[in-house]
Amino acid sequence: VIFSSLLKLLLVYIEAPLIWFGFTAVVESAFTNIGFWFIFNKNEGSIFSWRFDKKFARSLLIEIWPLILYGVGLSLQNRIDQVMLGNMSTNNEVGQYSIAFRLILMTAFIPTYVASTFTPAISKAKKEDQEKYTYFLLNNYRIMFIVFLVVSIPIFFFGDNVVVILYGKDYELGGVIFSLFAFKLFFTSLGMGKSSFILNESLFKFNLIAIIIGSIVNISSNYFLIPTYGAYGALMATYISFLFSHILVDFFYGKTRRNQLLIFQGIFTFWKVFGELEKMKRN
Repeated sequence: VIFSSLLKLLLVYIEAPLIWFGFTAVVESAFTNIGFWFIFNKNEGSIFSWRFDKKFARSLLIEIWPLILYGVGLSLQNRIDQVMLGNMSTNNEVGQYSIAFRLILMTAFIPTYVASTFTPAISKAKKEDQEKYTYFLLNNYRIMFIVFLVVSIPIFFFGDNVVVILYGKDYELGGVIFSLFAFKLFFTSLGMGKSSFILNESLFKFNLIAIIIGSIVNISSNYFLIPTYGAYGALMATYISFLFSHILVDFFYGKTRRNQLLIFQGIFTFWKVFGELEKMKRN
């Protein structure tokens, strides 16, 4: 991956044709998978000893098909703003909005990585004891809120300057939108934190319903807000839709309602996690 990144920088420097970048992406994917195969063979055994289990595959597909559609719905909810902005506003605003959106996506790996480190511990606690499971979830939400603060505050205050430095003064609007996009990380961080709860409770169908509602709200909000407010309207529509899909919908179902209250408890007591980390480590 490092080699591929350096190669892409070289291609940019020599102003290579676009098709070269596509070829580089294919080569990167191939070598990454060869690396996975090599490491698996070295540590676990040959992949040629694998056998297909039709019964298990069918049961797995039945359980996770909502998760597959959830990924499609989440992508729609994230991308529909740019499509509608292109149809209802100017190309300049689409470009400005797209730059801001791409930059905020680059920061999303941080909450994703942090959340993934806690998933095994939360799953283990779920099997051992309900009280311990709740305790781990609470501190998980505290940590994810801290991640949101650490990442979003610099973006909010300095994001506009970063965009102008990277792209020039013509993208001042994109810089302002990037700064305002900092609050999107609130939903990203807590959504990633909540994914452990969704996984352990097998609430994939509920998650799918939530994202469908969020997408409908997003499309409706864009329809009314973009003609008046342009790119800012698309940004407002994003926040309104995530408010529905990540928070409000949860209050209509018992399990998710209790978990949502746990999330709020984590947010309003986030500083307590610093005294709880050692306990979590021992557990």
